[in-house]
Amino acid sequence: MIARRMGDEAPAPDLGALIGGGVILCGAIATAGAGTMVLLAQPIATHIFGVSELAPYVIVAAVFFAGQFLSQAAYVGFAGMGRFVDYTYVATIVGIATVAATVLGAVLFGVQGAVWGFAGTTLAGVPVYVANLLRSLRRAEIRVRFCPQRDHLRQIFAIGLPFYAAGVFLTPAEYWSQGLVSRFGGLDDLADLRIVLTLMAVVQMIPQAISGPIISLFSEREGQKAGSGIASAFEHMRWLWIFALVSGAGLAAVWPLAVTVLFGADFPQAAAMGQLAIVAFIPTIVGTSLSAGILVGGRTLPLVFVGGAQAVVMSALAFALIGPLGLAGFFLAQAGAATCAVMLWLAVLGRQTRQLPLKPWMVPLALATVALCTVLALDAAIAEPAWVRLVAGLAGVPAFVAAIALGTLSAVERQTLHARARQGLARMTARCGKTGGV
Repeated sequence: MIARRMGDEAPAPDLGALIGGGVILCGAIATAGAGTMVLLAQPIATHIFGVSELAPYVIVAAVFFAGQFLSQAAYVGFAGMGRFVDYTYVATIVGIATVAATVLGAVLFGVQGAVWGFAGTTLAGVPVYVANLLRSLRRAEIRVRFCPQRDHLRQIFAIGLPFYAAGVFLTPAEYWSQGLVSRFGGLDDLADLRIVLTLMAVVQMIPQAISGPIISLFSEREGQKAGSGIASAFEHMRWLWIFALVSGAGLAAVWPLAVTVLFGADFPQAAAMGQLAIVAFIPTIVGTSLSAGILVGGRTLPLVFVGGAQAVVMSALAFALIGPLGLAGFFLAQAGAATCAVMLWLAVLGRQTRQLPLKPWMVPLALATVALCTVLALDAAIAEPAWVRLVAGLAGVPAFVAAIALGTLSAVERQTLHARARQGLARMTARCGKTGGV
């Protein structure tokens, strides 16, 4: 809606009131959601997790929910104006601060410190996002007015509500699944799960920042030709899939070492189960571009269906797998639900674009995904020595990246990436030379 009202020469007169209405609604939803979680912290801890002592962690989750929701709302404002250079700059700053606070909290206070550090910086990042969004609005000569009309609220609900409802369905399913981990495995398994989820939440900030330029490109193409932005989602899915595989392989090589350095050697299960968390990480990133294509296309009702289906699959798999498999069952349920969502998003985009949802380039990427997930599952089950992991990482990750480049990129794309890498290396060498000369 914001993108449509920006115009080629000047923004629409009612844009300030529309943004003001969005601010009011998002603030009310964040306050109501976080307040409800705080008030019901004790019942949630007792009846869902089965441990009343976990009530403070529910309050931490409420803080994280409010911060994440408001940050996402500010991101939508950047998306509507196409100010993704500004967004990427702010996201980088907040991301670095989040990583630093999580690591520092883990080193000083263990698991609790990492959780509080991550939640605290998530909430502290909200005013940073809002301040930079207001700066972008001033540059565009848009004045926010908190007097929305009924039509503005109707449009916000019509397009925005399905987008957020998809997440609303999945959140209870994830909490219920975490409650099953607590009931079947006790506090020790829940502590391991908290370590893995906190570190993965930090890692997943990377695709969230990448999705900004993707939606920006979608918006530009929607303005030039109706429907072309949604169609381009398939191409961006390919690049994000490649990114997920490469980053997943690299992350798997250093994950156990990172857990040991940050939290000590008392969490061997968290060090092993991180590999299965990466299995769920891959389809989660792949789905980013697909949901973005649906969002920008304006026909967001399918997002509600996909979100509900993903929540049902997550709940069913968690109920079936967590009891016999423990933490492994939780991450397998996550991976299954995310994969189901990707398949449904593909079907929706194929219907909206009237294209076949299966592309030739998906075959080598699917094979690479199966190969990587098989290796990760074996790695989670086998306790190999540290030197074996080091050798496997140094030899296997570059070979895996090279295989993906040869199997999924065209000759022109490989030449372009090679040229860009050489240019970057030359600039870095020149700067180092100047620094050394001084």
